[in-house]
Parts: sequence; structure tokens; C-alpha cells
Amino acid sequence: MFSKISDLFNIGITLDANTWHARLYFWSLDLVGEFSEYSYGDRFKESTNLCHYVRTICFYMPLILLVNILFCLSVLFTFVVLPIYLFSFTGYLSAVVFVLGVVLVVLTYKKSKAFMETTRGVKPKQMSSKKEPGFATLMLGWVVAVKKKVCPIINFDYTGEQS
Repeated sequence: MFSKISDLFNIGITLDANTWHARLYFWSLDLVGEFSEYSYGDRFKESTNLCHYVRTICFYMPLILLVNILFCLSVLFTFVVLPIYLFSFTGYLSAVVFVLGVVLVVLTYKKSKAFMETTRGVKPKQMSSKKEPGFATLMLGWVVAVKKKVCPIINFDYTGEQS
């Protein structure tokens, strides 16, 4: 395992863009771009370094999700808990059940229609024959990189089949 980590520093890293952690990284870049005024997602979609890769996945994305969850909970408190406290539960419940029923029917219809359109002509995912470093190896490599204060470059390979 340590020979793989030393290889990360000698030759750099080439990751398939379709691995779960690379897709999570791209999604996290988009999330950071949506949360901040500066969108640098396109800049780092070809290559980045290991430190930025791990920081984006393990620190920035969870922090942004936590802030968004806290905001959603405050909205939930404002529109659900506070009206129940101020008014009666039965009147509020009947209005909520009606609105949620209508929203659920509309969303189910749209999702099923979109799913049917996207699944036409989709090929099954093919397995990659080349062995790439896993997420645990990348995390261990990041620990070594922080100690050495040198982060290896990550290049993304887009030649694989899109899933």
C-alpha cells in the first residue's frame, strides 16, 4: 500500500472521471460555485492537485451542506412549527396535507416523465480494465502530502463511457 502512495508523488495521478469520488468532486465544485460568487468549477475539471481535491470533498462540501441544512431547518421552523404554535394543529394540518398531495402528484409525474426520456437508449456501464487508486489510497496520500507540503497533480481521464 505504501508503494502506491509513493507512486502518487513520483508519477502523479490520473483518475477516471466516472469514479464515484471524482463525480462527487465535480458535484462539490458545482456546489461551491453555487454557494460562492466565484465559480471555478470549469477551471479544475481537467486537472487539480490532491490537496484541493480532498479539501473540496471533505471540508468545503460538508460545510456548505451544513449551512444549507441549518437554513432549511430555520425555514421549516418558520413555516411549520411557529404556525402550529400560534394557530391550531388541525386547521394547519388539513391545509398542509392538501398542498403536499398536489405537490407530490406533480413531482411524481415530472420525475417519471424525465426518467422515461433519459433511459431510452442508455448502454449498460462497462467495467474499466485499468486499476486506479481508490478513495482510501487518495486520503492516505493526502495525509502524506500534507506532511511533505507537496501535493501531487490529479488529471482526469474523460475517455471512459459516461454513466
